[in-house]
Amino acid sequence: MSHDTSSKKKPSDDVMLLCGRDARSGEVYGLRRRGGRVEAACMRPVVEGKPLVGDGEIVKLSPHEDNGHLCDVEVLYDPPRSARDHGGPARVTSAAYRNNWDSIFGARSGQLAN
Repeated sequence: MSHDTSSKKKPSDDVMLLCGRDARSGEVYGLRRRGGRVEAACMRPVVEGKPLVGDGEIVKLSPHEDNGHLCDVEVLYDPPRSARDHGGPARVTSAAYRNNWDSIFGARSGQLAN
């Protein structure tokens, strides 16, 4: 009997074993194996109109036919390294922000408030 290997799917190097779900928050927990490493994973649902929390990827999971708890992982969005590495909230300031700061807390010594 011959085996047709062209129709078989190549095993993925990025897989996740789903371990549990928090019913209140909708978070899904699991173990993810990629690049020879195993890491703990926490996935949150993406909700339209809400900001993405954290510095994680957006992924799509495709369950294996023989085991629904084991999924292939496809990365849909991987944030740029610079967005991950600064270690704090977004650094956004504007003229209005600075003016309001000065009106509330006062201008620095030697400066006049507008």
